[in-house]
Amino acid sequence: MLGKLWKWLGPDRSEEPPAPEPVIKMAVFAAVQQELKRHRIEISETQTRSVARMLLKREKIAAIKFLREESPRQLDLKGAKGIAEALEKLLKAQ
Repeated sequence: MLGKLWKWLGPDRSEEPPAPEPVIKMAVFAAVQQELKRHRIEISETQTRSVARMLLKREKIAAIKFLREESPRQLDLKGAKGIAEALEKLLKAQ
């Protein structure tokens, strides 16, 4: 037990490397952009990628908040949740 504690406290203690960023295929990204346009949400390409990454990382609440804050059209919570769920279905098909 003392050996495990020493190893944990030792200088070679390292944290796990961060998870790699999810890769979004171009066809899926185009479908995500089309879905946003269908809902009349006009956000930039980088913002669209941010929302897609959040959903791929299973950060649905963060994506909903992002959509509500960054969309020029004032979205209510139910509308943003519906859009996030529709985008999530597209990304799961990836």
